Amino acid sequence: GEKLLGVISELIDGYLTERTYREVQGCKSLVFDAMEEKRAAARHLTKAMKELMQYKKEENQDSEFLEHLQDMISDAEKTYAKAVASVDQQEEELEEKLEEHEKVIDKFPTNSPRKRLSMNDGDDAVTEA
Repeated sequence: GEKLLGVISELIDGYLTERTYREVQGCKSLVFDAMEEKRAAARHLTKAMKELMQYKKEENQDSEFLEHLQDMISDAEKTYAKAVASVDQQEEELEEKLEEHEKVIDKFPTNSPRKRLSMNDGDDAVTEA
């Protein structure tokens, strides 16, 4: 009976470790995507602001076009703010998944090789469990 319990415990441990590991990796890629969007939004905002600066130097300004540029900047700012919030949210979720993963590892010390993860591990983290 003792031996069977050990085997079952290792299976559960392996399963939970693998599952939480995958969840962490999934969250990492969401964080990466969110950061890419944030960078794209920042580039777009910078471009719109440069256009406005350039346009303000011109002599014959078209008020309609000026309005258009200001709307563009306003939209770009909103998009950027959303992107920043998204990064924060994804990073929070990643933190939670990392904590879950750590708890699983601490709770089941049966397997010797472990999948310890941290915020800045790449996807090439040690994966033998």
